[in-house]
Order: sequence, then structure tokens, then C-alpha cells
Amino acid sequence: MTVPYKNAPWGQGLYLSAMALDAKGSVKYYGAVTRLEAPAGEAVLDCPLCKGEVLLFVERRNGAKRTDFAGAPVPLREA
Repeated sequence: MTVPYKNAPWGQGLYLSAMALDAKGSVKYYGAVTRLEAPAGEAVLDCPLCKGEVLLFVERRNGAKRTDFAGAPVPLREA
């Protein structure tokens, strides 16, 4: 699935990430989709587990691949 984005913060260590939830709200998938190198673009979400609710958010990851900052999640709406 191709996901367009715009007005995103971008730069070193910033990623567009996704989290998929099941019907009970449990996390079934979490991961970085793409590094944000520009404020607008398209990202490819290749996630077989992303069939229920999917939330997208921006996060800053440090060298240990741990989140230092995460923006507010935005629900993904399929076209």
C-alpha cells in the first residue's frame, strides 16, 4: 500500500512509523516505514498484519533503535 504524506517533520533520525491494532486494541505490528528525508512524499507500507486499524506517526530514533520522540498517531484511511 502506498501512503502519501505531507507537512511532515523531516531530518536526521526521523521516521514515518506504523502500528497495527487488532479489534481488541492489541498491537499486532510496529515498525518504521521510511526515513523522512523531505516534508512530503510517498511511503510503501508492506505489512500483511496491517488489516485492522493502522496508525501512522513520526518518531525520532536514536542509535540504539529506540524511540526518543513520537508524534501523535494518525489513523490510516484506505482509499
